[in-house]
Amino acid sequence: MTGIDVRPTVVFVDDDRDVLDGLRRSLRPERKRWELEFVASAEDALDVVSRRLVDVIVTDMRMPHYDGARLLEELRKDHPGIVRIVLSGEANAAQVSRTLPTVHRWLAKPCDRAELVGAIDDALAARGSGNDTALLEALGGVSSLPSPPTVYADLVALTANDQVGHGQVAHLVESDPAIAARLLQWARSPFIGLDDRATVTDVVRSVGHRAVVDLVLSVEVLERMTPEAEIPGLPSEALRCHGELTGRMAVHLARRADEPRCRTAGLLHEVGLLVAATRLHDPLVAAIELARTGAMTLDEAERTTLGHTHADIGALLLSLWGLPASVAALVGAQHRAHVDPTTVQQPADAAVRVASWLTMTDLAGRGKVDPVFVDGGLCSSNTPEPVWLPPAQAALDALLASPDAPDCTTT
Repeated sequence: MTGIDVRPTVVFVDDDRDVLDGLRRSLRPERKRWELEFVASAEDALDVVSRRLVDVIVTDMRMPHYDGARLLEELRKDHPGIVRIVLSGEANAAQVSRTLPTVHRWLAKPCDRAELVGAIDDALAARGSGNDTALLEALGGVSSLPSPPTVYADLVALTANDQVGHGQVAHLVESDPAIAARLLQWARSPFIGLDDRATVTDVVRSVGHRAVVDLVLSVEVLERMTPEAEIPGLPSEALRCHGELTGRMAVHLARRADEPRCRTAGLLHEVGLLVAATRLHDPLVAAIELARTGAMTLDEAERTTLGHTHADIGALLLSLWGLPASVAALVGAQHRAHVDPTTVQQPADAAVRVASWLTMTDLAGRGKVDPVFVDGGLCSSNTPEPVWLPPAQAALDALLASPDAPDCTTT
């Protein structure tokens, strides 16, 4: 009896035979882990997809007759569970804009082997979380998993080139006044500490390209990715405020080395709720109603009605968008990280969990959100008060009283 090959399948598409030969040589050591296919046209790629299960497609953009953008659109419509990566040496603004709704991750040629392998590993790890294909298909529906928001995706493509200047990054950020204003507001907060004369270029120079990219993503997700239907008991403005407060509080609670990823994970830790509210609205509402009965936590209710938690969904999405695996892991662990009750400073996953609990508890106490969204597994009246609670609460109170506190007003 022959064993079934369960290796994931990765397909590379490029009309340049030399590029394909180079990829084939470079990736030969990965054949023990992956089933690799190398094809010279989009038509051949679609033929492979029609004959077998494909996990990841890595395609060039500029190909004759049937280019990468058209291939990505076909895959988005007909095979939403396939992770779509662009590996391209040249792309003009029109091409980039055309592919934004259809691509999960951009890589620039020439691409270091370790970076390429890492991107594919991240994509496969994302597919392996939860019920992998089932979750991908549920989120994709008739179209696709959500693709990165516009300015964020443009920034990722731009900063893939190590030679890009601060001015170029600043110019792209300034193309969206709302995002530029948010960046300047953040820069003038105690977290960065620039003065009122700071320009967007000054901010980019001060914090670096990676931090700017992460902040732009948080702004676009939290302020632009409005669900098609409201989440019962959790207004979109309160959700945005919760993300911003959690990001800032997670930095306060984390060890110094963990601060950058804690801020990003805190800002984006509820992105799964936004996606579920848009793509899986009825099962999400059913989970909320079930949790309100007190029979189970919201996480348990989501597993019952959605098959996954919103944390699973968020971690999957951020992995596919190319955020660091460590950030996606923090998002996925937001309700199950172990928190040490005897210390204030916490590991990264615990810092995000405590920050989320503190800020959601505060919002619920002020009547801004339904208490069903508070992580009920963290603090209990039946256990002694943890050491971290008084100083963490004092820090949150100080943040809420500061001039640059996020506006948590809801209508």
